[in-house]
Amino acid sequence: MPEVSICIPAFNNPGYLVRAIDSVLIQSFTDYEIIVTDDTLGNNIQELIKIKYSSLKNFRYFKNDKSLGPVANWNKAISYANSPLIKLLHHDDWFCDKDSLAEFVRPFLNDSKVDFVFCQSNHYDGLKLLETKRPGSKALDAFKLDHSYLFYRNFIIAPSSTIHRKTNLVYDANLSWLVDVDYYVAYLKNSNYYYISKPLINLNISKGRLTSYCENNPKLLIQECFYLLTQYNNDSNATLNILKYFRKLVRLHKLYNVEKIKRISECKEMHADVENLIKNITLIDRFFDLLFRITSRAALLVLGPNYKIYVRKILPYM
Repeated sequence: MPEVSICIPAFNNPGYLVRAIDSVLIQSFTDYEIIVTDDTLGNNIQELIKIKYSSLKNFRYFKNDKSLGPVANWNKAISYANSPLIKLLHHDDWFCDKDSLAEFVRPFLNDSKVDFVFCQSNHYDGLKLLETKRPGSKALDAFKLDHSYLFYRNFIIAPSSTIHRKTNLVYDANLSWLVDVDYYVAYLKNSNYYYISKPLINLNISKGRLTSYCENNPKLLIQECFYLLTQYNNDSNATLNILKYFRKLVRLHKLYNVEKIKRISECKEMHADVENLIKNITLIDRFFDLLFRITSRAALLVLGPNYKIYVRKILPYM
């Protein structure tokens, strides 16, 4: 049995998939299996695998009978894993260098109590490196005290930045944007983590990805907050952090009216905590929200679509 199952849920973009797989094949740590689950409607990925990777002994490919959608495809890939360690690698992400996997695995080999490992990540737009995402000391301290802090600020970012021991826990297919945070919080509830303070993974944040659709969709974001508030109804810390995240949505999308929130989200019932949050927003709060939006728009015009990266150099927690 290999030590690590590298699970790659694929959907279109064969060029990205080749980059991801090839970054695995150069790893100095070789005790792994590669699992690719193909959610593409056509056969372009299937043909690519036949031509380029069919001779690999540690490689397994599965074509889904019907399209499952992103999150279900993640779970499908993990369900085929035989190894004690699960490394989910999105098809458009890739390892930084040949020793990345070895460094991911090392904490588990050094300490049997470690269950979950995450690292810093490099963010790319095409071939251009935009930034290396590093959590600040305050964020790490808050996370150490309360893992649900990730609902407010997800500094782990994508599952490609993680590796963990195999579990029966699955990603919740009812979620799209907050699905990874929900998984991290649920997994870490009774688990020990280890943070690697260097980037081991490159993340593709180019436009046109699912991420771009989700983060600019207030309807989806509101619905997911409501869903999580219901799921974590008995967890006061998680509820607080979800509400803090929702407050950011209020600021960004001018959601100062309960009826507007209902209309946008198409939710007939308003969560009581959200309703109280809206009622307690003062005119002064709204004034500073307005200043934030004006500043953000000005930065967008001057610095371009990746303005947040430049602003974070001044405001690290934006």
